[in-house]
Amino acid sequence: MRVVFACAGTGGHINPAIAMANLILKKEEDSQVLFIGTKNGLENKLVKNAGYEIKHIRTGKILRQLTLKNVTALINAYKGIFDAKKILEEFKPDLVIGTGGYICGPVMKAATRLKIPYLLHESNAFPGVAVKLLAKNAKCVMLGFEDAKDRLNSKANAVYTGTPAKFGEEDIFRLDKQQCLEKLGLQNINKKIVLVTCGSQGAKRINEVLDTKITIVDG
Repeated sequence: MRVVFACAGTGGHINPAIAMANLILKKEEDSQVLFIGTKNGLENKLVKNAGYEIKHIRTGKILRQLTLKNVTALINAYKGIFDAKKILEEFKPDLVIGTGGYICGPVMKAATRLKIPYLLHESNAFPGVAVKLLAKNAKCVMLGFEDAKDRLNSKANAVYTGTPAKFGEEDIFRLDKQQCLEKLGLQNINKKIVLVTCGSQGAKRINEVLDTKITIVDG
């Protein structure tokens, strides 16, 4: 099987795509996988570190406000359809999978023009604009949260799958506590350690708040 993944922007879009690619190759070792992303996005580092090839298209992120930047974004997104079409024609995938984000628009439009079936995966409880617009023509929309189905206009092809991870339960149990503490530079801390985990682009701001607002007390 030959599969193309479209992902860009944040780890919430990229990591599930990598996890699905890993699963496909685990189930069918002869499969071939290709990623499509943007030239300067985080996907380049994550995808290459995972050992996969990535190719780039032009596209643009539509802002939810009146701005001239949206005109440029629309022009680049339109150009991206032709970029994606060329990549798909060369790779000849059996299936295209998009994990949300603005890059899905051009890639799925190109797949539709070439009559290549596509699937979508939405990790968020509130589906993004791209998934909402593309859901109707997708063979299946895989959801990270069951509640997300109620927020899609097209519900018949939506199925709750959860969000795939690049690591499994067995990987967690293999971790050595002392090695983890040393890697994080926490080996000399004799207080309780609290892990706060967040997602998407709000994580940076939450980290800043935690760093400045939390007071550690004994007890």
